[in-house]
Amino acid sequence: MIKRKDILLFLIVTCMAILARIPGLDYISEDMTDHLLPWAEQFRANPGFSAMRSQIGDYNILYQTLIVLICRLPGSMVYLYKCISIFFDFLLTVFQICLNQVNEYPLLVMNSPASGHFSSPDMPICACVL
Repeated sequence: MIKRKDILLFLIVTCMAILARIPGLDYISEDMTDHLLPWAEQFRANPGFSAMRSQIGDYNILYQTLIVLICRLPGSMVYLYKCISIFFDFLLTVFQICLNQVNEYPLLVMNSPASGHFSSPDMPICACVL
């Protein structure tokens, strides 16, 4: 059973994690400029999912589908990449807690605001299947 103090602690840790990620949002990595942003331009240049008819980049279909979806949103692709990255970091954390795979609150490596990579989107999906 989830206790109120656990919920409060989770909310406090979540707020602290968000605040810790904010300084990295403006950082643009070499990978972002060399790969992620050009891929986004290619996806934005093609309507709907038609850009996925040919391989753009070297990521899996799930990643490319998410890029296509965020490319349809208004705003800076740098921030969109990083926001979706951070979202999946938190989603993975919630699944870890729900599945009780950790003894304490999980600690995720905070590379998503710096690099814009989201290496964790496959994990929550796999956790749901299990």
